[in-house]
Amino acid sequence: MAPRLIANLIYVTVILLGGAWLYRSVTAFEGEMIIPLKCSETMAIRPATGTFNLTALQHKVPAELLLLDNPASMRMLDEKLNYDGAQLPLQVRVDRIEVLKERPDKEVFILDTGEVKDYRPVEKEYTIKEGTEIPVEDHTLVVGARTPG
Repeated sequence: MAPRLIANLIYVTVILLGGAWLYRSVTAFEGEMIIPLKCSETMAIRPATGTFNLTALQHKVPAELLLLDNPASMRMLDEKLNYDGAQLPLQVRVDRIEVLKERPDKEVFILDTGEVKDYRPVEKEYTIKEGTEIPVEDHTLVVGARTPG
């Protein structure tokens, strides 16, 4: 009788754990909130994925059709992408910003010598001509011609 009871308990435990994992995977939503200073927001968004999610209120919606509380937030989104959005049961407000750690610019030119990696912010229309010398710590890199491969 005892081995059968133990087998049944293991079976029920596996079924419950599998159900909990499935419920979490269908209802979990990981996204971002875009909140300008002195504003609030109740919608979390992420670039649209092909996966089904019960929590996402909006699926594969263009940026201009998202139900964001603050229209200024839409200017920070890529107009070419579609987004998933989930309504939060609370309102998040930003009253002040304190920078804890400087992050590199989004558009950077990465100089990788194998030993040293250097990140340089660049403009959108940035070109480097052949023969340009770029100082990196105790090295000087010279830009060569682009070769295939």
